[in-house]
Amino acid sequence: MPFLAATMSATMQQLFLASGLVGTSSLSFCSAVSTGSQLAVVGKPFSTTDIGMAPGAGPAVGKGVGLIVDSNLIKAAILSKGISSGLLGTDFSKVATAAAKAFAATLALADLSSTHAPVYSDTGQVVLGSIPVTANAISNNIIKAGKLSGLLGQDFSKVAKAIGFGFSEGLKLATGSVMIKGAPGSSPAPGSGKSISGIIS
Repeated sequence: MPFLAATMSATMQQLFLASGLVGTSSLSFCSAVSTGSQLAVVGKPFSTTDIGMAPGAGPAVGKGVGLIVDSNLIKAAILSKGISSGLLGTDFSKVATAAAKAFAATLALADLSSTHAPVYSDTGQVVLGSIPVTANAISNNIIKAGKLSGLLGQDFSKVAKAIGFGFSEGLKLATGSVMIKGAPGSSPAPGSGKSISGIIS
């Protein structure tokens, strides 16, 4: 399934409730973080290194499910950025935990599609750091989504920037794979290569 803001928001709300975070703005906050994340991530490219059979008779198609990120790393990055901005307290730590876990869980469901040459069969591994999503892109989208829901103020902006930083740090180390399927060309043999293109959806 694709990376959906609704899925991430529902997961984040459940984590909020489990940790005792309740309030009139919690639904809007979870929705803003999730919507901003979807806008920043979906449609972004990635690259792979491929190992398998080559050459193929034209480009082959790669399909995969899930990018794997470390939620603990993301949480630590959110906390580090937030603390440097003056965000302290147990509640902020709970927000960081919920956001990191929800983002990681939703990324694990994202669809990956790609094209490959010369490898036409076997596996492509996502290259670390090949997903061009910046902290500013994520945080700006979260802030825009939050404003539409009535979330305003300096603290919200600080939290959004901390979350954006944490998510981007996680994406730098995201791993994943696609299964490559295509038609063999002439005299196929074990080989290697790189993806022509890859898209997260």
